[in-house]
Amino acid sequence: LPTDICTVISDCLSPGRTICSAVSALTECQLVLRHVFNDSGIFCINVSMSNDASLAVTSARVNVII
Repeated sequence: LPTDICTVISDCLSPGRTICSAVSALTECQLVLRHVFNDSGIFCINVSMSNDASLAVTSARVNVII
């Protein structure tokens, strides 16, 4: 199970700020990430999860309309 998670939310052109935090193991096999967008636009979201033995990375592109 991951012990650390990092997220980067950017405008898909230039890198955004990386936010990392420690996570605790839950009995359920799930992880919920929340982010509030204040502006409309297309954003790229990069998420990495790691522990002492492994690293997993995923990305998504979202279109936010406010």
